[in-house]
Amino acid sequence: MPTHAFTIAKLAEAAGIGVEAVRYYQRRGLLEQPGRAHGTSFREYSPSDIQRLHFIKRAQELGFTLDDVAELASLSSEPDKQRIRAVAQRRVQEIGQRVAHLQAMANALEGLVDCCEQSAPAGGCPIVAALAGASQPEPRIQSSPRAETV
Repeated sequence: MPTHAFTIAKLAEAAGIGVEAVRYYQRRGLLEQPGRAHGTSFREYSPSDIQRLHFIKRAQELGFTLDDVAELASLSSEPDKQRIRAVAQRRVQEIGQRVAHLQAMANALEGLVDCCEQSAPAGGCPIVAALAGASQPEPRIQSSPRAETV
């Protein structure tokens, strides 16, 4: 085997992922299935396959879905980057909505903690009561798509 070629295990190790993740990316079409090494049953992966796996991982770390990754990869050779920017902008908006929802959840939990701190020691726990759906007033979680400013 040439020194620049990798087995699937070495490829996965070099990219910092599992072998099953490599196989999954191949099934999804994000990574090509390589040919077999001459005279062996081993598949040979190249350094460009490691670069592709790093691309996938970095994109996922930034919140892109695997469908987004496939779209970005397919658009990467186009001279007009407007469609790539649109994919990224869509992801920015979705992340902003998730941040707003998480902030609303945190605010609701803070309200429950405050209720708990002010409740009588012998009484029931307002947090448990709220989670159980008891008749105690629950802090509302707003699902507004607008992000609150901090």
